[in-house]
Amino acid sequence: ILACARFFYGTARDRCWGRPVDQLLTAIHPRLGSPWISTLLVGGAGAVCCFVPLEQLLVLSGTGLIAIYGGIALAAIAGRLGGQTARAPFRMPLYPLAPLVTLSALGYIVWLNWLDPGEGRTGLLMTGAQILLSVAYYRLVLKPRGNWEVYVPVATAR
Repeated sequence: ILACARFFYGTARDRCWGRPVDQLLTAIHPRLGSPWISTLLVGGAGAVCCFVPLEQLLVLSGTGLIAIYGGIALAAIAGRLGGQTARAPFRMPLYPLAPLVTLSALGYIVWLNWLDPGEGRTGLLMTGAQILLSVAYYRLVLKPRGNWEVYVPVATAR
């Protein structure tokens, strides 16, 4: 889980959080060369997770993966329909079979989770809330900023 500090560092480097938070999350430890505040943030979140029941953590992790894989399948379809993957360095044989089978399987898993009001439904609702908060943050904060420039480090010879 500590590797997730790279997520906070990378998004702060790309100015997704706002200047004060971006500066904190991109702080590099002078001796270790690591994003130390981001690492502490993720470590703190990991410590909080120690007090959440293991079953709930597994369900939350699983529903998060459902959202990720569903997004990838939808992106594969949208990329093909919109032409963005026309010159991609990969091919998808039997398109659209893979994304449709994926979406069907994920739909079945979502349905089974929904039928479990104790843990599955809670996980789905929490993941849905995260997605809604992310969309709201994008529309209210990031999109009004205009052009979003992603930082791409230049490779340097040693």
